[in-house]
Amino acid sequence: QKIEEKLRQQVLERQRQEDEERQRRQKLRMEREHREQKAMQEKLERERLKQEQAAQEQQERLKKEAEIKERKRLEEEKMKKTKLQSWKEALLKQAQSVKQGNATEVLDVFEAGKREAAEAQRRAEEE
Repeated sequence: QKIEEKLRQQVLERQRQEDEERQRRQKLRMEREHREQKAMQEKLERERLKQEQAAQEQQERLKKEAEIKERKRLEEEKMKKTKLQSWKEALLKQAQSVKQGNATEVLDVFEAGKREAAEAQRRAEEE
């Protein structure tokens, strides 16, 4: 009976050790899975932040490009108005010259007006 009890104790001890080992392995596996899951979450967060940054940079670049395009359009519009105004002023001068009889031929007056308008435009562009 003592032998039987001793054997039973050994069996129980072995079962206890096996249970402890199984629990230890399970705990290690759970810890490893937790670390892997955490690493994956961190990787996904880094990727999300990277994409967010890229989207923000693209949005800023597009905004700057739009601003530059609008500024250029406004400058061109202003130049066209200046050129047109210069042309009108030159033609008015030439028309006054013709009315006053100072010009000999209308064609010469027109060509002179074109030259003055071009000169006025050049000065406007330099400013």
